[in-house]
Amino acid sequence: MNQRAPLEWLVGKSRFLMLVGILGLLAGAVEACFWSAINAYHVMIALLRSEQYASGVIGLLHMLDAFLVAAVLLFVAIGTYGLFIAPIDDVPDALVVQSLHALKARFASMLVLLMTVTFVEHLLSWSDPWNTLVFGGGIALVSITLIGYSRWAEH
Repeated sequence: MNQRAPLEWLVGKSRFLMLVGILGLLAGAVEACFWSAINAYHVMIALLRSEQYASGVIGLLHMLDAFLVAAVLLFVAIGTYGLFIAPIDDVPDALVVQSLHALKARFASMLVLLMTVTFVEHLLSWSDPWNTLVFGGGIALVSITLIGYSRWAEH
């Protein structure tokens, strides 16, 4: 029987430290789902009261934003668990990642989607054209960087 060194055993088991972060991500996903539901309730109330169209659309976008945040957190939690702790058999194939690079690339693409929704929210509340342009340019720059990173980082 091959006895492993105590340090090797400790380093091997240290992967379970990731459970702290995974539990935090899951808690954040639950919170974001509730936040999305609360936004949906407020949008429904606003529509029933016949409030302005723009405020209803912005409320819907806030709801979508919260839901996307929940999806990102859940995806990262499942992907991290599958990579560091153990493979998970009972999840859809879309949530399974095979490498840390694949997890980062999917996270980056979801982040671009979140930033796009945020920009549309900002655009609908149009108050200052210059700030909207600068905001959009900043999002475009970050998006291009994330897309480039996710596409060429491993090569």
